[in-house]
Amino acid sequence: MVASLLLAAFSFAGGTPGELANQLALETRHDWVCGVGLEGKVEKFTIPELDPALEISALADKLAEATGRLPSSLVGGSPPQLIVSLPGHGVSREQEYIEANVLDPEAIRWSDDGTILFGPTGKKCVSWEQVARALPDEKLEVHWLYTRVYMAGVASHVDVPAFLSLLAASVGAKHVESEGVHRIEPFAPAVRGQLAAIHLARSKLDKDLLHSIGKFSLAVLRDIPDAVILQAVETPDSHARMDATLAQRDAILEYVLAMKKVVPDIVKQFEDAGCFSRPYRISLQANGLISAMFEGPPGPKKIYYFL
Repeated sequence: MVASLLLAAFSFAGGTPGELANQLALETRHDWVCGVGLEGKVEKFTIPELDPALEISALADKLAEATGRLPSSLVGGSPPQLIVSLPGHGVSREQEYIEANVLDPEAIRWSDDGTILFGPTGKKCVSWEQVARALPDEKLEVHWLYTRVYMAGVASHVDVPAFLSLLAASVGAKHVESEGVHRIEPFAPAVRGQLAAIHLARSKLDKDLLHSIGKFSLAVLRDIPDAVILQAVETPDSHARMDATLAQRDAILEYVLAMKKVVPDIVKQFEDAGCFSRPYRISLQANGLISAMFEGPPGPKKIYYFL
């Protein structure tokens, strides 16, 4: 059953995602878990006049709006008490530092009734390696996308499937159990949302080049099917290609016009090759890089990449 809130407003003074999850757990009396990067921080915010009957998923949307993060309603999962997902892109800390300063070795505990107690984690978090060690009788496989993403929060008396579903949903993944194996796998709408967050940040930059790339990537990303996204992130070196849709072709041509103001010499080389009259395909790489591919003039086939 989806719980409803019993407070009229929620104010957070700023801090780590784990501290936000802890405060939510105290004030709503429900489990909250978030996925965090090592440098994750949430600025102070207030959500006034919350409807007492508001569902948790709707609160997550309010949190996303207030913090500028992704709404966890993109993730779904079970149970539904989720917070925004904060993926840890670009993390490059040594494992010794992580073990000593970031991870909470006591965060996952077993209760006397055989259920799991998680957190509160506060300024620290847990890794998937810790989760695997805490479940020695379970086989856990984690997709490469999530191996460097960490979790923080509070959960009380949940069984193994519910615990893994909660953790998975908090990082934009899904928990699948089959033949005795628990798998943490990508959930395409959430991956799209996480990629969109990266490109949205680019599109807000003042620098014309990065702004144009970000705006183009966002427009193209909206029209990439779930299956293509999953194919693109299958391994760290994967990529996927698709024929450009009409909406993507419009985005490409708009991007070309914008880029003419920034790098006119490069655009002219593509124009001279007759590329922009023949949009070819869209390419998406596992690292989120999006590019347009064009077919060259008649004769020996050449493919041009325009980013």
